[in-house]
Amino acid sequence: MAVRAATAGAAKAHTSDVPKLKYFDLSDFGGISGRGGNIRFFLLVNGIQFEEEVVDFAGWGAGLKEQAMASGLSPGGHLPLLYLPGSSQPLLETFAILRRLAKRAGQYGVDEERDYMADAAADATVEFRYALLDCAFGSPEAKEAYVTSPQKRRHFYIVTEALLQRFGGSGPHAVGSSSSFADAVVFSVLWDDAALYGLDKELWSANPKLAGFFRAYMAQQPVLGWCRGMRADLCDAATAAGAAPHL
Repeated sequence: MAVRAATAGAAKAHTSDVPKLKYFDLSDFGGISGRGGNIRFFLLVNGIQFEEEVVDFAGWGAGLKEQAMASGLSPGGHLPLLYLPGSSQPLLETFAILRRLAKRAGQYGVDEERDYMADAAADATVEFRYALLDCAFGSPEAKEAYVTSPQKRRHFYIVTEALLQRFGGSGPHAVGSSSSFADAVVFSVLWDDAALYGLDKELWSANPKLAGFFRAYMAQQPVLGWCRGMRADLCDAATAAGAAPHL
């Protein structure tokens, strides 16, 4: 359920028996998932029911951010937030939220080595996401540089490919052969890159582990439903690229 009106008044207990995810409406930005997508994909793949409160991006910059900071709901003025049932204070910071959810799902806090690999794979996306967003909303020259510079898009694809290789990612999993919160994080940044800059078949061919992970994660029905709703053309292009002989 999506609640479109968003306010930032006094804290009230979240009375629903399912979590509520509060994040930006980015439907006008090329179909990107944003940081909220990291959490949404995790919830969808793990079959966790949740409610949504979708916040207008412009409205956040026009006063809602300051209200959220002043009320203490989001001290840093960031989204996404996640409200757990019965809680008046939301969980903060994307990766911290994901670790909390993953621990509840038995995917974190059990195996120290797997936790490390999931943390490392997720942390490696931070610079990737900053770069792609900075260029996407920058000058035309910045956008061109992101695509053509060997230190930008190509570099981040190479790094992601190397980490998937190093951590034994297989199928829709970034780490080994079982689920971790890093799956959602890595897919989200790759989806946003493709949504903003297009699917580059040359990059996919050069990074087959990355390409296979992307297709496998997207093929999961809850994820595919969201992705097709946002960018059916990108889903079709990814599927077609996967059928090409060189991939």
